[in-house]
Amino acid sequence: MMTKEGIYVPSVTYEIEPAFEKYCKGKTFLDLGSGNGQVLGLAFKYGSMVTGIEIEKDFYENSQFKEWVINKDMFEIDWRNYQIIYYFLKGCNQEDRLIEKINEECRELLILYTHGSNEREVSYFVTKLNGEPIYKDNHILVFNFK
Repeated sequence: MMTKEGIYVPSVTYEIEPAFEKYCKGKTFLDLGSGNGQVLGLAFKYGSMVTGIEIEKDFYENSQFKEWVINKDMFEIDWRNYQIIYYFLKGCNQEDRLIEKINEECRELLILYTHGSNEREVSYFVTKLNGEPIYKDNHILVFNFK
């Protein structure tokens, strides 16, 4: 579904769950474009202290975890307070700006979900990241920014 800010497609939780089980315990977690909140629920299940950012008012209002979601533009929030940043590739129409902010403010891990993206789109995004790839499984890539 197209939105004003990008594309919204819910994450497929069984695809992202192995990475969340491995990396989320005891971490602060930020979901960029949290939509209906299902990713926040999964991160919470695996022990994260969760926050979502959702600019779309309708998604924010209907989020399962609204009390942990900020209804603002993701570029207005300081991400350095979070150990894990989660992003579903193609969810933002300003990905070059997003990459720049990730490189500046990601302090530990980026979990990148690439479901629906082609190889060229994924390659373009990940080659601009300063983090080191540490995990790959199906449509999930994890980068270490420490």
